Amino acid sequence: MDKATADPAVSIVMPTHNRADYIGVAVDSVLGQTYTDWELVIVDDGSTDDTRAVVAQYLARDPRIRYVRQEENRGIALSRNHGVAVSRGRYIAMLDSDDAWASPEKLALQVAALDADPQLGIVGTWRVFINEQGARTGARLSHPTDDASIRVTQIHINAFAQSSVVFRKDAFERTGGYDPHFVVADDHDLWLRMGRTHRFATLPRYDLLYRKHPGNITQTRRVTAARESLEVLRRHRAHYPGFLFGSIKGALRLLLAFVR
Repeated sequence: MDKATADPAVSIVMPTHNRADYIGVAVDSVLGQTYTDWELVIVDDGSTDDTRAVVAQYLARDPRIRYVRQEENRGIALSRNHGVAVSRGRYIAMLDSDDAWASPEKLALQVAALDADPQLGIVGTWRVFINEQGARTGARLSHPTDDASIRVTQIHINAFAQSSVVFRKDAFERTGGYDPHFVVADDHDLWLRMGRTHRFATLPRYDLLYRKHPGNITQTRRVTAARESLEVLRRHRAHYPGFLFGSIKGALRLLLAFVR
């Protein structure tokens, strides 16, 4: 099989819903990667804005980009699962359509880490926050980088931003994928399930531009996130340390979510 028809090593899954104003920045950050053996699977979850027209311009430019349209809005977890299901790569990179990758080397470095360690299941990066207009706010977030250190707090501090990770598709499939029961914590729950059979790692690099905008900071979302974090704690308490501390922290987080 020649290079043009061979399955790519990496499938980048980008779910989107009414993100016409942001998705071009996300796709451009993929096109700018030094690592080129990828496909980009855009899963349009019933957008009613100009998302389809924006994506069409990229489809005409690069055959590695694929567009999957869901006429009805099914939610983020099911959209992510569908994107992975139709993907062809042995590695899956996640990128939400309102975020972007900050470095052209991001994907190459994560693929190299996975290639070097068969027991490594998921590798993330640190993040830099940007505002609604795409300007850096000055805020950054880092986490431990090695498996042992990540596991100490992973049950109550999610070390992996969704748009930062690359993981093994076969490890994902063994877990059953994202649980659509969760609205916010679907990723946290998945990482913890994957961590039962594989190691964690984070590259000590600020390679993700994480966008904060009104759609992801509502009070309703804060309350949902706090409730789901407590459920994640209960689900995984037998497999990771930190349940007691996490429960106290989670209860306080839920209380504060109601009063903000």
